[in-house]
Amino acid sequence: MTIRGHLYTLKELRTACGDQTIADLHKMVENLKFVGDLKKLFFRVSKDAICFTPKATMGQLATLRIDPKDLS
Repeated sequence: MTIRGHLYTLKELRTACGDQTIADLHKMVENLKFVGDLKKLFFRVSKDAICFTPKATMGQLATLRIDPKDLS
């Protein structure tokens, strides 16, 4: 089973929130308190787009070498 995320472009995010000052998607994710393993697990971030995956599988945890105990 593949869990797909949704890709949001920087332009879409700026339009949706009415804020043209969003400049750094990496920083935006960190400001939402997704750092370290949580960031790696739920977000794929580039300069121009961000992909949020709302669910994580044990396989993804294993691939990213994340111990589930560390997420609590």
